[in-house]
Amino acid sequence: MTDSFDSLREPVIPLAPRAEFAASLRRRVSLALGTTREAAPHEEVHMKEVREYTPARLRSLTPYLATNDPAAAIEWYVEVFDAQLLGDPIVMPDGSIGHAELRIGDTALMLAGEYPEEDHRSPLELGGSTVAIQVYVPDSDATYALASDCRPCGSSKKQP
Repeated sequence: MTDSFDSLREPVIPLAPRAEFAASLRRRVSLALGTTREAAPHEEVHMKEVREYTPARLRSLTPYLATNDPAAAIEWYVEVFDAQLLGDPIVMPDGSIGHAELRIGDTALMLAGEYPEEDHRSPLELGGSTVAIQVYVPDSDATYALASDCRPCGSSKKQP
């Protein structure tokens, strides 16, 4: 069971103001500074702000990984990147992990076991990765050494 206060422990992420307010404020400031002329209503194009459609705990780009051993992958990310598990993983009736969320620094990532019926396959199944993810860490050499030694977390298996 998850703690009902977990959402309060999430980092405070500022929300975008309502589109109408932002457009009105932008127009008033530009006019006051003399950097623009009064635009006709049809000239204004509004693009939704990321915070209008992205859950607060996520970013606009959130990696979702398929792995052949989600439990080992979670352990590996915790050990190597000091990842924090966000809530309890969703465990399927057969005992496999159907969905888990982790946070590394200020970014969340999701992972699950393979689901071939949805074409959700791991790099082991595909014969190689289909993505690359850039992770910023304080000491890249130390993190690389830890990641190289931890397969996963001391076992002799390949990384998840």
